[in-house]
Amino acid sequence: MLNNIGYTYSLQGDYAQALDQYQKSLTVAESLEEKSSVAFVLNNLGVNHRLQGSYLEALENLQKSLSLREGLGDKWGMAETLIEMAKTHYLRHDYTRAVESTERAIKLAKEIGDREKIWEALTQSGIAHRALDQLMQARAEFEEAISTIEVLRGSVAGDEQTQQKVFAGKVSPYYEMVGLLIDQGNPDEALAYAEYAKARVLLDVLRNGKVNIIRSMTAKEQDQEQVLRQTAFSLNTQISAERLRQKSDALRLTQLQNALQKAHLAQEDFQSRLFAAHPDLQIQRGQIPRFIVQNSGSLLPDSSIALLEYVVVNDKTYLFVLSRATDKAAVEVKVFVVPIKRSELASKVESFRQKLAAHNLLIRESARGVYDLLLKPAQALLRNKSSLIIVPDDVLWELPFQALVTESNHYLIEQSAISLCYARCLPGARNIS
Repeated sequence: MLNNIGYTYSLQGDYAQALDQYQKSLTVAESLEEKSSVAFVLNNLGVNHRLQGSYLEALENLQKSLSLREGLGDKWGMAETLIEMAKTHYLRHDYTRAVESTERAIKLAKEIGDREKIWEALTQSGIAHRALDQLMQARAEFEEAISTIEVLRGSVAGDEQTQQKVFAGKVSPYYEMVGLLIDQGNPDEALAYAEYAKARVLLDVLRNGKVNIIRSMTAKEQDQEQVLRQTAFSLNTQISAERLRQKSDALRLTQLQNALQKAHLAQEDFQSRLFAAHPDLQIQRGQIPRFIVQNSGSLLPDSSIALLEYVVVNDKTYLFVLSRATDKAAVEVKVFVVPIKRSELASKVESFRQKLAAHNLLIRESARGVYDLLLKPAQALLRNKSSLIIVPDDVLWELPFQALVTESNHYLIEQSAISLCYARCLPGARNIS
């Protein structure tokens, strides 16, 4: 309980209180000579120090945790701690050691078949390789992380809301891939990955629903799918329970992990055969083909329309613009990088909304400032566009784009018709004007 209280304080950003609770928890665990609990708390202490910017203290605690977990033969715990060590090495700009830690973590996670740890380690390894300018290796790892997430998402037992929650915290490798491709001068493919991440989240919310999906399946297929999902769910539950035991049985844990790997393979085989028999299920379940810019001509029938798509990450925002030079020209993609942190962007958006709601006389000044930040970089491409389709992201869903003030001192809505769209690659997606 002390550990959980510390974790809660850490989530709130109160690292001093978190540290105090973790230290109390550590004292109790050490007095009980419970090594697995000591290792667990030391890992959390290391994370807490890293969040405070105390990287050496973080590494000291993480190394102690790793040593204990190595002695216990706890491969899952070792992978967890190695990932945290990699994050800390990265923040210290020691990218080589970050790669070394993630390579060990990936190997361990694959040995026990833990896909959660596999995609986390792969993503962190890709980030470190990108920092070392080893872009081919970084791309390969982001791609494998994304593939792992897709398989993991498909094997979750539960309803659509459960599956949505599983995916909600796993967009980082998609957006890391977006940044990598932009750095490589490949905006078309970067946009495709941004679309893929957005569409995946949205489809999990808006797809037809389990009842309609099940109607396409035979009773035998429904029963088989239920058995496969429940088998995986049961094995995951047993593995979690075994890890939480004071003295876990290493042999039983290995047997359960091997059984889980076989269950995942059986699910993948079943899904392949199911989609072959019922092609419509592939779209209803979100297994849609990647967005391809060359196939987007119907979105922009003439040169009077431009489409703007935003991708908000922690330290910057990407703006993709799709447009035609002439009615007969092919659709082109340009990308602009807006150097603003997400927290600062959120603050600007909220400030603008508050002024708008209060009818503040200084609203035009604020509206022009936000316009200069988010649309002015693409100003040359937006001239003479009578219609704008905007795909916001993250905090930008709260921004009333139509009320922004352009360089000609007019509201944006006075110059162009504006539509907001969730994601362009959705079949039959609706716009909101």
